[in-house]
Amino acid sequence: MLKVVIQPSGMRCLNVGDQAMLETAYRRLRALWPQAEIGVFTLAPGEVRSKLPGAVPLSPEGRGQCFDLKLFGRLSKPGFPLSGMFRGFENAAFRHLPLVQGLAAQTKMRARGQRNCAEIISTVQSADLFVFSGAGMITDAFASEAMECLELMQLAKRFGARTAILGHMLGPVEDPALKAVCRRVLPGVDLITVRERVTSLPFLAECGVRGQARVTGDETLEFLLENAAVPSARNALGVNVRASYYSGVDGATASLLGGTLQKLSGQFGARLEPLAVAHHAEDSDAATLRALDKSFKDSIHSDEPETAIELLRRIAGCRVVITGSYHAAVFALAQGIPALGLAFAPYYEAKFRGLQDLFGSGCRYVNGAKRGWDEELQIAAADLWNNAWYWETELLQAAKRQAEVSRAAYDELYGIVEGQPKVAVVPAVEPAPSRAASEGA
Repeated sequence: MLKVVIQPSGMRCLNVGDQAMLETAYRRLRALWPQAEIGVFTLAPGEVRSKLPGAVPLSPEGRGQCFDLKLFGRLSKPGFPLSGMFRGFENAAFRHLPLVQGLAAQTKMRARGQRNCAEIISTVQSADLFVFSGAGMITDAFASEAMECLELMQLAKRFGARTAILGHMLGPVEDPALKAVCRRVLPGVDLITVRERVTSLPFLAECGVRGQARVTGDETLEFLLENAAVPSARNALGVNVRASYYSGVDGATASLLGGTLQKLSGQFGARLEPLAVAHHAEDSDAATLRALDKSFKDSIHSDEPETAIELLRRIAGCRVVITGSYHAAVFALAQGIPALGLAFAPYYEAKFRGLQDLFGSGCRYVNGAKRGWDEELQIAAADLWNNAWYWETELLQAAKRQAEVSRAAYDELYGIVEGQPKVAVVPAVEPAPSRAASEGA
């Protein structure tokens, strides 16, 4: 039986976008290998069992202690006499007898009471395919977790598994430790698909990745297109604000945002529709939105995540979405709704630049590092609001193109795993043409 291990981005099932990417990857892998055993690393096993039928929850506890499998312990560490010789033996063992080294490491960890580590090594050692599913976490803000995920995938590779990174954005990366891990691990991955080209492709080239990278757009687009809602009217202004250590939005910025959004609401004669994507205690979109506008206290009744379909339907009633969350923009664009990103950190500027590249001028962002960003926000929002109809077809076509390419990448992965002749190389998604609404006037 084929054994697949999935390393998702969000392991607590508290981010609607992360969860949608995980569910998409799981459905596609299950369709390719109906009888496979598919394990998912998670800190919310009950949620995984309920949302991914047939999946096996895997605990990530102790993951960081699993990568340096020393047969000889401290004897092979630099500084000990003959350490070079012992390291040579260990490297040779991993090349020629990886299963023996893995079993030895498991035995040592169980003897030390590190049962979680032993279980992780056993799981990875028996995997035929290791998938790092859709994420935007290979970046400085999440350097520690990104390194753990990449090291675990590298361990699976050393044990003989095929490996794939699917639907990621990679970068920006300045952290030297993370950059070193990326340069060591990424060139050996069998297939890499990225959701944008602007940041990911230059970084992959810098890391030595050549022919195995594909630009496929966001993993969720096929699901979103299939489940798009048909609203009775699109007359709301969708709003998301992400206030966290990695978003660059502080209290003063949030206050200015709140006032600007109120002005736009009055200018358009539109109600504000709150869109909560992340529900972690430390960066709850719902809590941020309630603090931003008192009226949201009545329209956001819970801090519990909506399902992807529920959020999709909420966005369907919007004419334009202004968002600090990447996936609130994706959920809008997939329904032909223009999106305006709020970029107050380089990480988010990279996200929204990538979306704009693939969706065209119906997707824009405001750079919060520039003076007068609030005025720019008002001007761009008014243009999108007044001309929303103009971009609808273009956005839907862009979403469809990306969904088709993303689906085809899984067929290519199937050929890699099964050792069959490769399907035709997946064509890259081309940048969307950039045009102004005035061109259609």
